[in-house]
Amino acid sequence: MKHHLGKKTLLACIISLASVSYANATTHSQNLTQYPPKALLAQITAPVTGELYKTKLTAEQQQIVDQAKLEKKNGWWHVGIKGNAFDRGFQYGYLIAPDFKLAWKDSWSMTYLTTGVPYSSWQKAALEQTKDKIPTELRQEMEGIAKGLNAAGLHVTLADIITWNDMIELTGYWWPSSGDA
Repeated sequence: MKHHLGKKTLLACIISLASVSYANATTHSQNLTQYPPKALLAQITAPVTGELYKTKLTAEQQQIVDQAKLEKKNGWWHVGIKGNAFDRGFQYGYLIAPDFKLAWKDSWSMTYLTTGVPYSSWQKAALEQTKDKIPTELRQEMEGIAKGLNAAGLHVTLADIITWNDMIELTGYWWPSSGDA
């Protein structure tokens, strides 16, 4: 059986191998160029910079968060949220901010390392493809998530949440078939 890899798949494999080789090389040498480059790493991490939970919530925000619960059990996070769409999103964003911060940086850094496509291009594609197709309730929940993450100390926008939500479609379906980024 012959296997035919597309050019983009092959390129992604080569880049992945190169990034592993680079990661191994950096443990032995300090003379290599930073990868991803500082400017692109700054773009990736901009939404998740900031110190978590340093600012006190407003009374209204505290009332919203008080409706939720977060339980960590056996390595799993159980998040209980309730209320309207915005409140549910706010609760979720506020409670999961530490993990979101780590997941964001790692996911978008790896996406750049394996595709060579900067975050700004992924965001542009996500907004062009889905921004006007998001149902009202989901959009309100996404707005709440962004606001909750910001209340926790991050700098996430609705556009970032739309992009985050589209990551699987963008990287798994759209980019491999179109390569437009």
